[in-house]
Amino acid sequence: MATAEAFGHSRPPPIVVTGRSHSATVIFLHGLGDSGSGWVPFAKSLSRSLPHIKFILPTASSIPVTINRGSVMPAWFDIRAFGDYDIKSIKGSVEYIKGLIAAEHATAGIPPDRVVLGGFSQGCFLSMTTATAAAEKLQLDGRLAGFVGLSGTVLAAHTEQAMATKQPHPNPNATTPVFYGLGGSDPMITPDRAESVVARLRQGTPPRDLTVRVYPGMGHASCAEEVADVEAFLKRVIPDQVK
Repeated sequence: MATAEAFGHSRPPPIVVTGRSHSATVIFLHGLGDSGSGWVPFAKSLSRSLPHIKFILPTASSIPVTINRGSVMPAWFDIRAFGDYDIKSIKGSVEYIKGLIAAEHATAGIPPDRVVLGGFSQGCFLSMTTATAAAEKLQLDGRLAGFVGLSGTVLAAHTEQAMATKQPHPNPNATTPVFYGLGGSDPMITPDRAESVVARLRQGTPPRDLTVRVYPGMGHASCAEEVADVEAFLKRVIPDQVK
């Protein structure tokens, strides 16, 4: 796969939404063809009731996407067909996420256990994959406070096994709390695909704190009820530390 730089596309800086001085951070990854700016209303809605949280909304590099006939668009990784993903670009995006988390610790003093990683669709895939991966190169460096996955899937276990060159590496987030939400009428995340995600999330020992919500009538999108449920999850896993 050609790199974004080969096509003259660089990654724009993340958008930041924050209230007062923050004591926790949410990194939220957009879906295929979107950008961080597409999730500013979502972040602002949450920020009103969660002023202690800084929201980082990065935008993926623009790359040719095979499934879309090679059209160049913001994408966290190339998709050749549903379930057939470019592992090299997935690893690259995981490294970028790790850099964002490390930068928050170094510059703002926010440790990983006060960070939540979330995403929608392709961004959800990355969030859920880092939460469940047995391959070390797909894992984050430390245990986070939580993960949020909206309307997305996860890297299949057999794909991970095929790429593994060593024994599975213990994932520091194997039991980290997860919120997983999706629409009951989503044509892309069908019930069987959603069930495979939930099954992967339930594999940790001891069982992880897992919240699953299905929103009747909702397609491949988000809704006010889902935003409210995400808000409740964030309040629980990264509560305000101001006395």
